[in-house]
Amino acid sequence: MFMDTYVERFREGMDDEFQLDVMYRAYVIFAGFSANVSLACAAVLSWILPPDYVLVSYIMGVPLFAGEIAASWYASKRVIRPRINVWGRSRLSLVLTIIWGIAWMAGLMRFPAYSESPIATRATIIGSIVSFIMIMAILKWVNERARAWDRKRLGDIE
Repeated sequence: MFMDTYVERFREGMDDEFQLDVMYRAYVIFAGFSANVSLACAAVLSWILPPDYVLVSYIMGVPLFAGEIAASWYASKRVIRPRINVWGRSRLSLVLTIIWGIAWMAGLMRFPAYSESPIATRATIIGSIVSFIMIMAILKWVNERARAWDRKRLGDIE
């Protein structure tokens, strides 16, 4: 497989297990950092683009989303997915994510369909808040069910 070859080439560059572990930790940091940078860039784009083009700022999420899909697909074929720990991130990272998210949403509200309709603006803001709360509420339940499904599926393979 292409991804297995890519991973093996990466591992061949490591001198020992310690170096591999440090690189793993560095890539974990990179993943969190790049998510915040992507969100920050989307926020900045939503403010510097003309109002008719603010929705183009969504493009900043494409590389991050594609990388998450590829990593999840690779891992799902090999291990049981890990437990989700949303609060395991640093407080600074969570605060920055919230700040950049609010700045991005405010920039998106410059889109003519939103700026001309207070109802659309309110619906978007309320929908975002309700969706965030719902996701946080059901995330643990969904993760537990997915982990059970992974155990069964991977147990059948072995």
